[in-house]
Amino acid sequence: MKCKTCKKSVKYFDISPCNAINPTTCEISNLRKLFGFFQYEAPNISSYICSYLPQEQHNELLEEMLDSWDMENYSFIAQNKKIDKYLNFKYLLDDNNLCSCCNRFICKRSIKNGYRETDLECLLRHLRNALAHGRVFVVHGGNYISILFEDRNTTGNISARIICYQTNLKKWKNLIEKKKEDNLCHN
Repeated sequence: MKCKTCKKSVKYFDISPCNAINPTTCEISNLRKLFGFFQYEAPNISSYICSYLPQEQHNELLEEMLDSWDMENYSFIAQNKKIDKYLNFKYLLDDNNLCSCCNRFICKRSIKNGYRETDLECLLRHLRNALAHGRVFVVHGGNYISILFEDRNTTGNISARIICYQTNLKKWKNLIEKKKEDNLCHN
């Protein structure tokens, strides 16, 4: 099938329970290690072993992580906005058969006890939740490995869909670890 966005003949994600992978047993390349990092060690997530990254460094780190992404391919939306219009029209993330070549995401921010999370915290939280709840789908496209992370809220509605390559996860992990290392050296 040809993708409506990139016009390439590509493999599609088939989003169904029988196609979800178990992140803890994934044997594809080094994905299990990457998944473990984003589920347990990424900064400022709900994990006992996660690290802390000062909020004033979040924007700079997120810019570095997404520097090769077209700004038209991702968005963070407010908690009170309906995600459907973004999924349907702007990002073509509403289907259950999604292109594995088009890196893009939509994430809803959270506000808890008056604290509005940063965009970095939002992205990392949704990655962590998708991994923790087994809503992860992988396509091996020959020379690339593409991953779809899907997070849903307590009512079962989609709160994030993130499509990225394994190489994106590696880059993000390396940038996060470098930032954590820099903080240790300066403290």
